[in-house]
Amino acid sequence: MPRPRTRGAAPVLVGALLAALFADTSVLSSQELELRPQLPPWGDPGSAQAYFDEAAAIIRQDPRRAAELFEWAARLDPEWAEPLEGWRAAILIGQARGLREYLDRGRRNDALRLADSLRFVAQTRNPLQFRPFEGEIIQAYIRASARAIDPTAVLNPSELEYYLESGRRRGSLGVRALFAYSNHDLPFTIELYTKALERADSLSRGGILAERGHVHAVAGRYEDAREDYDSALAAFQKIEDEQLIIFYESKAIQLYAMGLLAEVLQNPEEARRDYSRAIEEDLSFHPAHEGLARLALADGDTATAQFEYVLAVDLAPQEPALRMKIAGILLLAGDVPGAEEQAAAAVAANPYYAAPHLVLGALADRDGRATEAIGHYERFLKMAAQTDRNRGTAQNRLAALRAAAEAG
Repeated sequence: MPRPRTRGAAPVLVGALLAALFADTSVLSSQELELRPQLPPWGDPGSAQAYFDEAAAIIRQDPRRAAELFEWAARLDPEWAEPLEGWRAAILIGQARGLREYLDRGRRNDALRLADSLRFVAQTRNPLQFRPFEGEIIQAYIRASARAIDPTAVLNPSELEYYLESGRRRGSLGVRALFAYSNHDLPFTIELYTKALERADSLSRGGILAERGHVHAVAGRYEDAREDYDSALAAFQKIEDEQLIIFYESKAIQLYAMGLLAEVLQNPEEARRDYSRAIEEDLSFHPAHEGLARLALADGDTATAQFEYVLAVDLAPQEPALRMKIAGILLLAGDVPGAEEQAAAAVAANPYYAAPHLVLGALADRDGRATEAIGHYERFLKMAAQTDRNRGTAQNRLAALRAAAEAG
């Protein structure tokens, strides 16, 4: 199964300051490692990818452990959306008896509600990403359905394939669409959702349109995606107006996705309108402020970008990657103390995120605070993945600082 590392649209704006860093190759302490789920002997405990790959390999046979691994991948790389999708899938697979209820939009226990929350957060990071674990969820659903008929059933591979093929050929249009999507057959997925729309009632129409819009976006059909998302918004609004709500769909997410699509289509005014509408829909929806900040930066308006990032951070103070972005803006504006404050706040929000220590080390280094710089550099090198591209320059800078301290 492909596991793309699709990321959000805005990079962390701190690279210019990180030209001369440093440190040793010591690893995490045994106490810190005890907090984490165990990796294979060759796994890198500083690598989000290592936790993600191990989780993906065991999600069917041990979904509980996979959930823990995905959670750590998300901690180590708080900009990466796919670990949240994997965490959600692991929870749903572990709740196999509740999968039918979940797919029918029932939410009677905390685990199913957590799955919804993880999907929402993943979408705030990138609503246009391919969701790589839908196939695992649908297979778990098929296995659970077989056990509902015979609680003692343990499907061998050929029996499972029979049930899967039955689902692909004779299941509901929604189930068949999930099969097609998980197999990367996006044109057929769109065809199935189009057929589902022909049979949809007013309560289900908006959700189907939103799903088809997502598939259009993944397939690179951005204009079609925007049209479907816009139609989904109208359908959701009709349900609200008629007071028929039984399951809330976030219109802010749809508008945010439309804004990202407008950016891809190089239509900044349309994107600005979509992000503004998302904020009107949900005043607490911080990604839309980030989108407005990104558009302001593209226009060279750093003051507006800073203002929007401040609003975003105020709404989501627990998001360390967001704090690192505003740190970058503050550096561009010459506010080094403000940037340092934001990087320190990122550490407080997520003590397992290595990047803020790199920035804090560079800032302390620049200011002549050698002891403090050494501490942050060392911490970065203990926490960062062995493949992190900043390790070499960080090691060199740390060595220079240590040599200067010994000579002094």
